Amino acid sequence: MEDNPYQRLARIFTPGAEEGSLCLGTVASWPDQDHPTRPHRVIAGGTSQEREDLLSSPGLLPYGLAAGDQVVLLPIEENQRYIILCKAVKV
Repeated sequence: MEDNPYQRLARIFTPGAEEGSLCLGTVASWPDQDHPTRPHRVIAGGTSQEREDLLSSPGLLPYGLAAGDQVVLLPIEENQRYIILCKAVKV
């Protein structure tokens, strides 16, 4: 019997998941047109990740996110860096 895709997705978002599993983060700070020097900062796994610890899809740069946005993250390098895959929104 094939695994339920929703169960697989739920396992991906399991707290404490290993590297390579997706997780959610919250944008704490992001530059905008009025404040282009504002720092890039995302809270992920209870820690604050700064610009040097983040990679992003090009569509989110330079002003595609704002403080309070939720983002889907892929942890890399033993969870020391994160790739921002996309913005997550409520439906």
